[in-house]
Amino acid sequence: MINNTFYLLEQFSANSSSAIKGLSFQDSDEQYRLEDAQWFKEKVGNMFQSQKELYLAHWDILNKHLTTVNKNELVYQKDKLLSKESGRLIKSRFSSFIEDFEEIYQTHKCLKLIDEKLRVSLQNDVRNVFLPRYTEFYEKYAKIHFSKKNQESYLKYPPARANGLISELYEIL
Repeated sequence: MINNTFYLLEQFSANSSSAIKGLSFQDSDEQYRLEDAQWFKEKVGNMFQSQKELYLAHWDILNKHLTTVNKNELVYQKDKLLSKESGRLIKSRFSSFIEDFEEIYQTHKCLKLIDEKLRVSLQNDVRNVFLPRYTEFYEKYAKIHFSKKNQESYLKYPPARANGLISELYEIL
């Protein structure tokens, strides 16, 4: 639906003058004309925004894992290592984020968008949904030694890597 409504909006932009009085499309041997197209453009624009918001809600789920751990919940042992319980708080946030990110990414990476403008726009919209918050979260908690053996497994998606994966979404290779 996003792709289709985007296409219609692009056709309006390409075929309209400053004041939209009517719109003509020609498809092979047939010609279509829509008089007073402003209401149609608004309707299609609203549908596009609505569908995009529904789509981006899939990515917004990631934000539920990016909550701050209260300082009073962080209890340190010797050697600047968190207690087992405190470490588990941070581990659970990272592991839940990773699990949901991988699931959402795997589901959405098979989607293809031919229009480069829409592809780039949607990639940026996905980034804006969670990446700034994830970057802040990652930078804050990656500095803390919260796991004795497996810290790197919790930090497997630095923000730059997550950003790179988003750049691969919707590619038509």
